[in-house]
Amino acid sequence: MAQPWIKDQWYSSPHTFSTEVQQDLQFPNKVELLDLSLDENGEGMSGAHLTEDQKLTIAGLLDDLGVHRIGILGYPPRVTPEEIGRLKIEVSAAKRVAKAVKKAKLVALSSTREDIDRAAECGAGQVIIRQYLSHVQDITAESNAEKVANFLALATHARSHGLSVAMLAQGITRADVGDIRTILSAIDREGMLDEVCLTDTHGVCTPQGFHYLVSFVRHFLKSPVQVHCHNHLGLGVANACLAASAGASIGLLPVSWTPR
Repeated sequence: MAQPWIKDQWYSSPHTFSTEVQQDLQFPNKVELLDLSLDENGEGMSGAHLTEDQKLTIAGLLDDLGVHRIGILGYPPRVTPEEIGRLKIEVSAAKRVAKAVKKAKLVALSSTREDIDRAAECGAGQVIIRQYLSHVQDITAESNAEKVANFLALATHARSHGLSVAMLAQGITRADVGDIRTILSAIDREGMLDEVCLTDTHGVCTPQGFHYLVSFVRHFLKSPVQVHCHNHLGLGVANACLAASAGASIGLLPVSWTPR
């Protein structure tokens, strides 16, 4: 009798391999990791900034480790002279990273046409365009039709640069399922969505909820599903695992979150 829970150096739980558990699992053949260590000038916590040389070193290590995708640009602030200076450093570092990385795909987070232009200039192959889907604490008061139109405009601009397009579906774990279907289906019909990232922006979803959400989106959307799980409630890793078990094939790391 096969006992897959027993290996040479470990013994896991046989209950994990029960028929009742396995029948609900739909793991993809391959799961890719998108590392965001270099995102937003490395500011994973307030006051932490990476130099160009540090970014280059980290990118090289990630590439050597076999990380599939590396984020090279985030959503940099553009208000004060100091912040504008940081943006210049980030762009300069991104260009150096693009020349140094040999295997990983380069990805840039974007929310404006200018972000997309910079991504193309720096050598990214994909932009992940931010679009808030929930109407709970909406970043801007937009109708579903406006959300679709705004995303399509940016996606069209990205495609003009030859970039692959993904959506960072912010707030989707608090969005109405009807709104989710309406917005994503409308964009998908226009052929402007290569991947969609289900983002637990406020860190409020449970593992079971993430499994349901991934399954729901995959039911009507053919595009590959990414997930980005925040760790406000200590469930980031569990959410990522349950999302993968429902068929999510790309994970954006890190799953942790630090108050700024």
